[in-house]
Amino acid sequence: MQPNDASQTLQRDLKDIVRHAPGRLSIQVVGPAGVVAGWDSDREVPAASLVKVLVLVATLREVEAGRLSLDQTLEIPEARVGGAGALSLLPSVAELSVVELLRLMVTLSDNDAANLLLRLLGHDRVTRCGVELGLRHTHVRRDLMDDGSARESRDNTTTATDQAGLLAVLRSGEALGEQQTRLALALLSEQQHAYGVTALLPDGVVRGSKPGDLPGVRHDVALIEAGGAWAAVAVTATGMYDERYGQDYSVSVLPALAAVGEAVLGWLTPAEQPA
Repeated sequence: MQPNDASQTLQRDLKDIVRHAPGRLSIQVVGPAGVVAGWDSDREVPAASLVKVLVLVATLREVEAGRLSLDQTLEIPEARVGGAGALSLLPSVAELSVVELLRLMVTLSDNDAANLLLRLLGHDRVTRCGVELGLRHTHVRRDLMDDGSARESRDNTTTATDQAGLLAVLRSGEALGEQQTRLALALLSEQQHAYGVTALLPDGVVRGSKPGDLPGVRHDVALIEAGGAWAAVAVTATGMYDERYGQDYSVSVLPALAAVGEAVLGWLTPAEQPA
């Protein structure tokens, strides 16, 4: 099977997954040579916790520029927003280093850690970092758990194209220098909520991932590596909230996200074809 044939097979597989999945899915798969396959990937969606990947990269770029130190400690406000992570359950923790905040933000999706870093950098600076890295439709306009701003249309938004592109430039070493790239990938590899794209993948092929969810929304991004090749995968899924009954049924899309991961692994490791 030629590489182009494998990409066409992956595209057909993604189309089939989308057709049978609940809600509305957008998918982008990027490899070292560029876009491999996708579906409705430029659709703008609420970013949810996917914004934390960009906060991670933006913070580490500040470290590289000498404006921040990983060992620098930041005071954690007494008022915690909660929603995800451990800090809202640990009121005695009054300060943490930048690297500890990054670890909590990425591995446990801690919203209080993310907000502290967002306020340190500023929403505009994080958005500009995305623009510098080629993200055309990712906008950081508010803190996490700021529902008032979201209702006033000051929401954080992104696309599957941007999210897969961000992981791709990170993996290829274009976003950060070698040392900070290693740290970013290490933190992503420590993900504690790997229940989406990577859920059914075998040990040893996942380089890192980051999920995000809101009522009716389930996203996931992942780096999958096998056979000396890699792929950055982003799936955004929306439209899974029943307004009549106030019911969030977004967990029903998780098998579809896992199927995307399996399809991408199949593209990375195509079976040998008879001569």
